[in-house]
Amino acid sequence: MCGKSVKIKRYTLAWLTGIGLLILVAGCSHPDFTNQPITLARFTNQFASIKLPISATNIFFARSSVGLGGRALLYQFDAPVGDCLGYAQQLIEANNSRAGRPEWRVATNLVALTAPPPLIEKATLQAYGLSKIRWFDLGSVRSGYSGRAGPSGLGSFWVDTEHGRFYYFWTD
Repeated sequence: MCGKSVKIKRYTLAWLTGIGLLILVAGCSHPDFTNQPITLARFTNQFASIKLPISATNIFFARSSVGLGGRALLYQFDAPVGDCLGYAQQLIEANNSRAGRPEWRVATNLVALTAPPPLIEKATLQAYGLSKIRWFDLGSVRSGYSGRAGPSGLGSFWVDTEHGRFYYFWTD
């Protein structure tokens, strides 16, 4: 009887340890970001499914996963304004063609900015372990356009027409 009790305690301890480790891993953030611009080739190597314009330069990105808490992706690049606007339209069209539900579709028009866009909250970036990012500066956008994009209509983008800069932000 005593041996059976010890086995039950060991199994219980092993099970609780496993659950604890799973919760720990699921709750940790795994950020990956650049603080210096990267090339289009390097970006494409990291994100094969994201096709930036060939004119894109000064590319920065950040991504993070917090297990069950969600994921985040941010990137920005410089390009001629026409290329930034064309890329924005491509994102909208790609989202809407892949939308599995009607509510995931987004408006097909770009919205002209009448004021600088709202900044991404520090608490949001901190939750994803991305609070050290300094390059995602929506506060510098004075004129341009905004819109929604995929996946599932959860992404937001801004085109800075003064500086020829594109910003993208997504969380799930």
